Amino acid sequence: RFWIARTHSSTFMEVVVSTELKDGKFKSEDDPASVKCLLIAFLMNYFWLCQMAWMVCEALVMFRALVSCVVNSHIHRYMLKFNLACWGIPLIFPVAGVSLGQDDYA
Repeated sequence: RFWIARTHSSTFMEVVVSTELKDGKFKSEDDPASVKCLLIAFLMNYFWLCQMAWMVCEALVMFRALVSCVVNSHIHRYMLKFNLACWGIPLIFPVAGVSLGQDDYA
């Protein structure tokens, strides 16, 4: 049970970090055509998607904790896989948005 509580707090901290980076650091009111505005829009979109991905992973951890009482399921190095997925997969969409339409992205 201690392992579940430690894992739960670890994924919760990842959600907190991505939320804080999304909301706290990258809000600005600049010219929409500037590179700085494009960068801010890219980072806000990316961190918002990371926040959503971490909430999905948090739900998976809670589901695994519930199901592990009945079925013995184990994912080898799942926190490493969750970190790669939650910080990597959301990067695809902002990169595609910037590369397909740089003028309309911000």
